[in-house]
Amino acid sequence: MKSGLLPLLAAAALALVPSQAPADTDITFQDFYDALTPHGDWVELDDYGYCWRPFVDDHWRPYTDGQWVYTEAGYTWFSNEPWGWATYHYGRWTKLQNWGWVWVPGYEWGPAWVSWRTSDDYIGWAALPPEAVWEDSIGFGAYVDVDYGIGPDWYAFCPVTYFGAPRLRTVCLPWRSNITIINLTVNITRIRHVNNIIINDGPDITVINRRAHTPIRRVRLERETSLDVTALRQGRVKSRLEGDTLKIPSPRVEKQDARPVKIAGRASRGQINRGWEGAGLNPALAAEYREKIQGDARRANRPVSTAVAPPNLDPPPATPQPNTRRNSEVGRSDGRPPAATPAMREPPREPQVLPRDQPAVGQQTNREEELRARILKQRQEEERDARQADLSRQQEQAQQQQQALRQQQQGEETARQQRAAELREKAARAQQEVEARRETARQNQQEAARQQQENQRQQQSLQQQLQQQRQQFQQNRQERRQAP
Repeated sequence: MKSGLLPLLAAAALALVPSQAPADTDITFQDFYDALTPHGDWVELDDYGYCWRPFVDDHWRPYTDGQWVYTEAGYTWFSNEPWGWATYHYGRWTKLQNWGWVWVPGYEWGPAWVSWRTSDDYIGWAALPPEAVWEDSIGFGAYVDVDYGIGPDWYAFCPVTYFGAPRLRTVCLPWRSNITIINLTVNITRIRHVNNIIINDGPDITVINRRAHTPIRRVRLERETSLDVTALRQGRVKSRLEGDTLKIPSPRVEKQDARPVKIAGRASRGQINRGWEGAGLNPALAAEYREKIQGDARRANRPVSTAVAPPNLDPPPATPQPNTRRNSEVGRSDGRPPAATPAMREPPREPQVLPRDQPAVGQQTNREEELRARILKQRQEEERDARQADLSRQQEQAQQQQQALRQQQQGEETARQQRAAELREKAARAQQEVEARRETARQNQQEAARQQQENQRQQQSLQQQLQQQRQQFQQNRQERRQAP
């Protein structure tokens, strides 16, 4: 009896032990190398190490093929690209001559690593460069353009009304218009660390959703920290928006020596494009923008990145202190370009924006009015184009509806003709059956009449035979009487 109770007690004890949650997954740069290789090339860049160039077209920019959603971590990027779980939440982006945009892997996960600029009519965002090193106690503020030399071309601008589009690349303005728009915007970047969560504040979502044609979605963020590393390396892991939940793979990244299987080429820091090429299209506006951000830096007592300070329109790239630890240390404090001064150690502050009726330093009121007029004209053209696109879409929909109606009517007419043919065929068969029955009845009547005539003939023959027999009988009887 006791031996039978022991297994039951053991099973009950095991049932009382709580099940453990799956352990968090740790990955290394090698997992990035393997997972992203099918989608792009790896380039070796001086001081940065191995950078990844995606297979995209020449007009592509980071943080455009997807949409912004709002989570408990603030503005979070949901990419339509299968590799977006890595390149928009870890590491930084930079642009190289002859190579285009490249991604530098990093260790820290965030909802998005971007700089924000806004005006009454436009919102712009730009990927942060590798020099933007994350520190929990400092974060990033409104002087990232000044600190890291983010040029106008790096920004993607779109009208406020289209900020909620599910694929923002379709509504972003051409980069050539950036130098015009950026002069009327202010930097509102604020990325901070609160309760072990990195929060990307960005524009006021309440104001945005009052004006946007498609409101920014509020969803719950679910960071997936336990993953199948094999599936991740094979590219079978990606971000997913399921109902009101955004699921993003976000494993912890460990430091470990790694190397891509194949290196497509090598680039130098001299090939870095800081985003000032488009400024040469309008030297006057470029000079005003440089003076504007330099004035912001002076008022905040901050040094200016060398990518902004030179007066020429195509400045050399910024030359921060070399980062001798390559990729293994990108995203840590030794990669910061300017020296750590007390002013830079202050918490992020919002820029001092002058009222519209008061010209900024070195900027005349008529220039502001000219810029506003250009922006207004551009917005009117965009609205006209949008109306024309809506009209074309409505006409196309009307044509499609008319074509569908014609096809429906043709189908109904064909069905009606088929039904009429079936009815005619059925009626013909019924008529044939009636005629056949009539013919059968006529033949039956003829057969009955012939049979009746035959019966009458037989009856007459019988009557004649009977008459003859009577006569013979009468004759025989008379003969017997007359005999002696």
